[in-house]
Amino acid sequence: MNRKLIVLLIALLALSGTGQAQKATTEFDMVRSILTGDWKVDGKDDFESWNYAGQSLTGRGFKLKDGAEVVTERLEIREIEGSVYYLATVANQNDGATIRFRLTESSPDRLQFENPDHDFPKKLIYRRNGPDKLSVDVLGTGDKGFKLEFVKLKSPKKPG
Repeated sequence: MNRKLIVLLIALLALSGTGQAQKATTEFDMVRSILTGDWKVDGKDDFESWNYAGQSLTGRGFKLKDGAEVVTERLEIREIEGSVYYLATVANQNDGATIRFRLTESSPDRLQFENPDHDFPKKLIYRRNGPDKLSVDVLGTGDKGFKLEFVKLKSPKKPG
């Protein structure tokens, strides 16, 4: 009888770890479905581009200046230790360190990433507002910040 109980406990422990991994995989698939593609900030020459690269979503924020692409941030979304993280390395900020934001809420049209210990932003909320529209709330203390409205590009934006 004890042997069956031990086998059952081992099986339950293995399944509980699998459940967390499956949750992260489902959340990552949601992130991928919302963000993949090339996005332009409405009314500006600012862009975000997201590509699926196996185990992660890689991205970059950039501007077009005199027809040339100027990268302002390197981005990545991937699973780390059973949770999904948004990793941002912003030019000339945080001494070059990558800042992690953990995915805290997700639905088919909304992603919320948070890092309450970071100075600004503390929260990034992506919302899909239709097949070709995306908004991002960039929020700090007291949920104060700004919003970016993106339009999905039909084909990748190439400088020049």
